[in-house]
Amino acid sequence: MNRRFIYAIFMVWGVLLQTCFASAFEGNDVNWKITFLGPQGECPEFTPDYARYQGCTVSDDGLNTELLWDITLDRQESNEVRVNVRRSGELLMWSISADIPNGWIVSEIDFPIIKVARDEGSKAVLPMGYGAEFDIPTDGGSLSTRYPSVTGGMQFVLTYSDKGSYYFASQDKSGAGKYFLIKGTENELTFSQKVTTSYAWTSEGHFELPWSTAFAFNEASWDETLLKWYRPFVLSTQWGQTALRDRNVAKWIQDADVWIRPKNMFPEVIDGVRKAVDYYDKGLGVHWYHWHNYAYDTMYPEYLPAKPGFKEMVAEVQAKGAHVTPYINGRLWDPANDSYKEKQGYLASCRKKDGSLYTEIYPTSNVPNTVTCPSSPIWQGIIHSLTDSLLHSIGTDGVYIDQISAAASEPCYALNHPHAPGAGSWWPESYRKLLNELHREVFTAGQAVTSEENAEVYMDLFDMLLIVNTPHSPSVKMLPVFPLIYSDRVLYSGLNYYHQELNDGHFLYNNARSLLWGAQLGWIQPDWLFAEGNDVEVAFLRTLGRFRARNHDVFYGGRFISELKFPEELPTITVFDGEVYPVVMGAHWQSVKGKDAYILVNMSGEDVTVTLPNGKSAKVKAYNAIRK
Repeated sequence: MNRRFIYAIFMVWGVLLQTCFASAFEGNDVNWKITFLGPQGECPEFTPDYARYQGCTVSDDGLNTELLWDITLDRQESNEVRVNVRRSGELLMWSISADIPNGWIVSEIDFPIIKVARDEGSKAVLPMGYGAEFDIPTDGGSLSTRYPSVTGGMQFVLTYSDKGSYYFASQDKSGAGKYFLIKGTENELTFSQKVTTSYAWTSEGHFELPWSTAFAFNEASWDETLLKWYRPFVLSTQWGQTALRDRNVAKWIQDADVWIRPKNMFPEVIDGVRKAVDYYDKGLGVHWYHWHNYAYDTMYPEYLPAKPGFKEMVAEVQAKGAHVTPYINGRLWDPANDSYKEKQGYLASCRKKDGSLYTEIYPTSNVPNTVTCPSSPIWQGIIHSLTDSLLHSIGTDGVYIDQISAAASEPCYALNHPHAPGAGSWWPESYRKLLNELHREVFTAGQAVTSEENAEVYMDLFDMLLIVNTPHSPSVKMLPVFPLIYSDRVLYSGLNYYHQELNDGHFLYNNARSLLWGAQLGWIQPDWLFAEGNDVEVAFLRTLGRFRARNHDVFYGGRFISELKFPEELPTITVFDGEVYPVVMGAHWQSVKGKDAYILVNMSGEDVTVTLPNGKSAKVKAYNAIRK
């Protein structure tokens, strides 16, 4: 399938469609792969090569085409696989269904699999974290994202060149788990979607993938393409339909322009917290790690009692106008602790198809942790009780629940859980049930809940999301994909992790770009920040924090439009082992009232003058930000 064929469909759909399909696809060129599961454990994998193509039919209006195959299961030769291709404007909407013998199910499916000619200079845009641009393999290798997770926060993949953009996106409003892949050769690109199914999607001998997948080519840039097709889709979903200013976000989260992240209760950490609370303005967010009595990534979910002095420190920083959200994990259970045995944690654990438990080991602890199933009443009760204790016994301003918006939905085959075996949308729906109950029964006015990373399906459930794991390197470019789509829908903070030596430029870059992309600033260990030699960094963060606070009409409910490119050749700064950026960076925003705003940040110690898109000059003072 080449671009010429796509154009033919777009331009003469009604007249030439049937012959185009017949000649271009020839039945078996429409690629899908289905794995079935039989009542005796049979596990055949079918592609069009093992099926009999029966032809296609076209609707009277010429907008819908159905292609039909026969396959043989259980010696029945009348089992059917149907692919429907529907034109919706410029989009081709692909869907698939099958009629199979009773007792059989579809367990996995790859669909659609679409091949196009590769344009010279093609790059891939993937929704990892904020967004990232990758080189596409030429040797048959693949790029992939996993949705919903930190490696796939949104349901699309896109490629672009100077000729335009190919767009491949799920229209799934339930947030079910799936993979997106781009395979590259020297001459061809292949787009595909891979799904582990829910057994509930097969019923009474009929299977249907519960959503359509969109594919199209647009003679425009990647960002214009996403605004044209992906943004309208997400505005119709439960997570994207409500504007940020219409959501019930805790007021202190709205005003938390700067964050620190103390780790543990060591004297130098406490000293750093006190310095930060005194130096930065009221509203400082304090995201506290290692406050609990056991080592990090061990003994979860046994966090209480807190380390000595933690409750008192919470009260102390609150008295000075700061706000505390302690870390807990919303997903892991250490099978070695007593609660796992006493509460029969294995009954809450997520199970693979072979009955074994999903088990993860992290270098922070080197001990096994099992992945719990979010649908389990046992696990939901634990998170409910723990959150209540933190908010009402220790008195925190909120709770940070790690991994919910970062870790992927795992297929679960436990038969004692309140969901059908396999994958599907029950995973995010279970967390949605838990978070809604916490909001109703535990959280009171002014208390907040936050999480890690930015899988879109969860974003309306949290007051703020922490984004710090976007891939980047000299060959992988970070892109503001998430702000482009969601800057007016959700609050977020962070950009990249820091290393302890802050005065090499990366701290300045992190916070400059955080500001430009709409994120709340900082998220830095206070003992690192206030170490000797960091005077510039300490002051820069306060300057940008105060600037952000003065411009909430942009950063709280406004819309990110684009990054700015300046005609001048500017001095550069090198960070993160080879990434080079101009010392002045900028972004175009629209305020909540629809007024244009150019935001500029100078990361250097010298004043710099640049030319704006409107032709006017703007002088940005050293280590400062301006709005034009």
